[in-house]
Amino acid sequence: RVSERADTSVMEKEAAKLAKWATQSNLQYIQLNVQTIEDLSSGAAFCQLLDILHHGTVRMHKINWNAKLEHENLANLKLLTTAMHALNIDKKFDVLLIVT
Repeated sequence: RVSERADTSVMEKEAAKLAKWATQSNLQYIQLNVQTIEDLSSGAAFCQLLDILHHGTVRMHKINWNAKLEHENLANLKLLTTAMHALNIDKKFDVLLIVT
C-alpha cells in the first residue's frame, strides 16, 4: 500500500506539472485555461496541440470543446489516437485513466 501511495503521489506531481505547462505555454494558437489535470481530460487540448504541430491531421471540426461526459471525452481521445496513428506516433496511453 505504501508503494501505491508513492505511485499516486508521483502521478499527481507529474499531472500538476503537465497542467502548469499547458497553462503557461506560449504557443500563440492555444488558448487554454488549465487549472487542474482534469481540465485536460476531454482530450480537446491535446488534439489542438497535435493539429498545430501537424496541421490537418486531427479532424478539428469533430472535437467537442465542451465535453464533460465520459463518452464525449472518449470520442475526442479517439480522434487524437487516430491522428497519432496516421503520423506513426506509437505512444500508448491509458484512455480510461485520462477520462475518469
